[in-house]
Order: sequence, then C-alpha cells, then structure tokens
Amino acid sequence: MKTTIWSRAKQQRLVAELQGFWREDIWDMRNSPVKAGLTPVARQRYLYFECKSQTINNELKYGCWKKFSEGGWRTTATSTMVHRLIKWLNTENSLPASFMSRRFESWRARYTSYLKSRGMYWPATTKRVDAAQRQRETPRDSAYIGTLRQVFFILEKAYDGRPEREKDVWDVRRMAIPVSLSLSDKTL
Repeated sequence: MKTTIWSRAKQQRLVAELQGFWREDIWDMRNSPVKAGLTPVARQRYLYFECKSQTINNELKYGCWKKFSEGGWRTTATSTMVHRLIKWLNTENSLPASFMSRRFESWRARYTSYLKSRGMYWPATTKRVDAAQRQRETPRDSAYIGTLRQVFFILEKAYDGRPEREKDVWDVRRMAIPVSLSLSDKTL
C-alpha cells in the first residue's frame, strides 16, 4: 500500500526549504555550507543539476542537500552517481512531475535496464565477519542504484505527512525521545 501522498503544494514546500547555495543548479562543493567532514575531490568538485524536468531537478537537489547536510554523504565522489542519474532521466521520453509518481521498483527497473545497456550495472558484495568469526558475503546493488534509492526514500519520507506513530518506521528524534549521540540508529 502506498502511503506517500504527493502534491504540488508539498513539492513547493520542499523546494522552499532549499536556500542559498542549495537552491542553485550548479554546486561548487568547495563553497558548500557543509564544511565538517566533507572531502571534495578536485575533479569532482562541481555538482550540476541539469535534468530536463525542473520539478524532478528540484527533488534531486532536495535529496542531495539532505544527504550532504545531514552527513550521509561526506565525499563529492557521489556527484558521479548523481550526474549519471540525471543523464538517464534526460533519456526518458517523458518524466512525471515527481519521483513519487512511480514506485521505487519501477524507477529501479528502468534505471537498471539503462545501466545494463551501457555496461555500467555493477552489483557487488560486502564482506563482513559474523558473530562466530566466519567471513560472510552479502550481495549489494550497484552504487548507481544505491544513489537513486537514497534520494527516493528521502523524498518519500519528506512527502509523508502522517504522524510519526502511524508510520511503519519511527524516527525517535521526531518523537521527543532522548537519543544517545553515540548510536547511529535513530529509528524504531
């Protein structure tokens, strides 16, 4: 069941949150308001938002702003993933007014097909050691798909206007519950 309700008014509210640097279509990451922990790579210094759909472009900016400002992305190497996402979006015949107009699985399938047709779909594995000290490998999707996923779910969360307790996953920071700063998980 889809609970995220998109509306032009909600979209305009999100865009209104983008101020100054984040509102621009070209971000020079050396001038980013996020200073702590951000490591711009010289050749990946700029982030260009050139999507043919202005509304999708604004949603991309919103998602990227959230990832950088909340510390989810600490390197500008992500710009490569965002640029590829925009190139793909610009190859689509028509784009909806919002990412929320389609389910994530639909976006993922279309983008995966595009990446495969260009030989750029590279799923990988993550190695870890389990409780019994045995090495385990976990399949991981392409980093390009990961970027789409992160932006999509940031937008889904932003558009979801339900009270926190009605959601499947609760963000305890929004519920006036004390949070330990030493823990990274802030959800229930």
